[in-house]
Order: sequence, then structure tokens, then C-alpha cells
Amino acid sequence: MIKQLKLHHWKSFEDATLDIDPLTIMIGTNASGKSNALDALLFLHRVSMGVPIFQAINGDINLPPLRGGAEWVCLKPHQQFSLEVITDGLTEYQDYNYHLNVAVHEKKAEILSEDLTIFDYKKDPNTPTERLLFWAGSEVSNYNTFTHFIWEGQEDWQGIFDNSSTILHRVKFVAEIMKSSQEIGKAAEHVLKSLQKIFVFDPIPSHMRDYSSLADKLLADGSNIAGVLAGLEEKTEIEALLTSYAKELPEHEVKRVWAETVGKFKTDAMLYGEEGGERWMLELCPTAPYAIWPSSQPC
Repeated sequence: MIKQLKLHHWKSFEDATLDIDPLTIMIGTNASGKSNALDALLFLHRVSMGVPIFQAINGDINLPPLRGGAEWVCLKPHQQFSLEVITDGLTEYQDYNYHLNVAVHEKKAEILSEDLTIFDYKKDPNTPTERLLFWAGSEVSNYNTFTHFIWEGQEDWQGIFDNSSTILHRVKFVAEIMKSSQEIGKAAEHVLKSLQKIFVFDPIPSHMRDYSSLADKLLADGSNIAGVLAGLEEKTEIEALLTSYAKELPEHEVKRVWAETVGKFKTDAMLYGEEGGERWMLELCPTAPYAIWPSSQPC
């Protein structure tokens, strides 16, 4: 799992560190940078899936662009950004640190450097020993290639790679070519899995106020949350967990949040709630579409 995200010259951030727990909720005023931080996670997810850097930022026929696209991905007036991620390791005494440094131009983006380091806490939980597993980069970009590698602490000039996409997802293959230890490949694979599991949940309330079909995969905008919740095997437990979160909201006395199937064939679901003895539901109203109305009051 991801433990920490560092942003440097990314969008509105000069330098920022986001500590990530199993449940992390970002709260802030408009234009405080919440969406920009989420975009960094979304970008890392895309590149971990092998999407080229520029397409991961600016989108293509299959992907929507990040907010602002290539023009606004770097903090003005900079033309470079770097993202750094700390994930858990293969043992309880290890963490991995992955760092990606990118240059962005009007119609092009390229990796300036990329590295993976292991932190070992076995000897001292407070001061880990650090060991570089690999570094790849080029001081001067030349025909979109990486020209310089440091592998297991040794300089090695083998290999030429397109720097329009990361080599993290190719490290295992490179390690075999360079006859390196299996440690690098396993570490890269572990970090990749952590990045590939990123799911940016950015709910849009207006999209959640309608019936939704039963589903087993939550959409990023939350539009099918009722269908997912109603179809869960652990429905009761998850509803209780959501209720406990909702109870912490200061505006209302929330007593319960739950979902129920609706309709003749029970293939759709609706999200319900109860606060202060009053039950409400998310329902369509002819005079005020997508409004929240207490179930005791007609439209």
C-alpha cells in the first residue's frame, strides 16, 4: 500500500507531502489543491499501467486529460515536476521509495530520471538504512532515450530505452538482461502493484441522486454507489461503517445510511438515510430533479 506521496512543482504545489493511511479523507476549501493531489495519484496509476507520460497527462481517445492538461501540470513558470511515492515493502521492516522526474513541453513529455530505493528499518526503526536499487536517466535528452543506468550501486551503460514511458514496469525484464539479483524485479513488481491498485474516488453528489443498477465495481464519480452497496455480501457491515463516518458530520444527526433494491425485478437500488428520527431518500422529483426530500413530504 502507498504510505506517502510527495509533490514537487506539481500543479499548484511547490513542495508538499501527503501522508496516506488505510483511510485518508482530504478536506479543504475550494481551490485548496485537493483535486490536484488526486490527479497526481491518477497520473501514477496511469503510468504504472504502461501509459506513455504525455498521454497520461493530456489524455487520448481512451483517456480523459488531467485537469488543465499539459499546460498546467507544472507549477508556473517551471517546466518540470517530480512525484515521489513511499510504499510498504515485502517485509514489515521494509519500505520502497519510487521517484519520477518529468519534463513537460507543449506537445511532449519525457522522463528525466527515475529511481527506486529500499528503506530497511530492521536495525533502527527510526533511522532506516537506504540502498539504491536502480536509477535511470539522462542529463541531456537525446532521441528520447535513457543513456545512463546505475544498477545495484554500479554504473552500467547497457540498454537504450524510450523515455516517453516509465521503465518501472519493465525493470523485471531489464534485471534479467543485466543478470541482476531477483530483488530488483520483485521490488519493482511490488511497487507497480501498489500504484496499479490506486482508485481515485471523487464523488459528484448530483450523480449519486438517482437509481443505479446493481454492480460490483464502484465508479469514480460515485454514481452507482447505491447499486454497489446493495449488492455487497458484507452489506450490513459496510452500511454500519458508512453510518459511523456519517455520524461524525457536524451538520446533521445521522442515525443510519443504507441501500435497498427497488423495482419489480430488484435490479436497481436507491440510497437512503435517517437523521434525527426523519427518514430521507435520494429520489427524483418533478419540480426539483435530484433533490433530497424527506420521505414523509411529497414533491
